[in-house]
Amino acid sequence: MQIQAELSFYPLGTDAVGERVNAFIEGLKDPRIRVFPGPMSTVISGENSDVFAVVQQCFAVSARSGAGVLCARFSNACPAVDQSDRQE
Repeated sequence: MQIQAELSFYPLGTDAVGERVNAFIEGLKDPRIRVFPGPMSTVISGENSDVFAVVQQCFAVSARSGAGVLCARFSNACPAVDQSDRQE
């Protein structure tokens, strides 16, 4: 089943917010899924098991770098996102 997730990562207790957010987004890049970074959130899409596996791994890596909050919304009903659909 194809799904889509909208992710927002918020590092806590650091002045290196942008650095940690960029590292989080880079960690999402995996050939199994499509990644569409935006100004306030990143949308990823792909096969259900792949999306959840990439999010789990990426959050675990980010958690080792310090405290953070990951807000995620998952859907199997949204249309597939085309990169041209994203508003920058």
